[in-house]
Amino acid sequence: KAFESALPSEKTRKDFDTFVVPLKDLVVANGNQFLGFRLIENKVDPDQALEYLAKATQVRGKDSIGWKDPNNYWLRSTIYGEQYAELKRPYEAMTDEQKVSDAGKAILKKITELLDTKLIPEYARVLATATSPVAKPFYDAAKPQFDLLWKFRTDAPEKAAEYIKNYAADPTISNV
Repeated sequence: KAFESALPSEKTRKDFDTFVVPLKDLVVANGNQFLGFRLIENKVDPDQALEYLAKATQVRGKDSIGWKDPNNYWLRSTIYGEQYAELKRPYEAMTDEQKVSDAGKAILKKITELLDTKLIPEYARVLATATSPVAKPFYDAAKPQFDLLWKFRTDAPEKAAEYIKNYAADPTISNV
């Protein structure tokens, strides 16, 4: 909180942008990412973890800090992946007759909504931001998952690259 609200004084205005802003970006982005990570790791509060990760992506720092850091989108995808697994479990336990019932259709609607509005876009953000050799493990982990879910939802693999490209310039945009 102290770094988020840091402002220059008359005395420090000259050096503030040069010395403080880069440090402020690093602390705010990585600090919020770390807090989100710890909440995920300890399985405490996924909604609060998402809030911290959203704060991390609001930082438009240089060198993949904040908004261009694939860690943030990967961490969010793990939360949405767990939600997807939870939603899918009761649906997969249903008989074919139950799946076409109103209850089955309601669960399937929730599943597809989560895929279309959260999980697939997060994987696309990971792929769009994991462009450096250091980030290759993120790309390698997200790509098969993205491809599988993209095929399931669209059956149009030829359109996947264009979809991912939408997030390349600004991964923080609303879902495409």
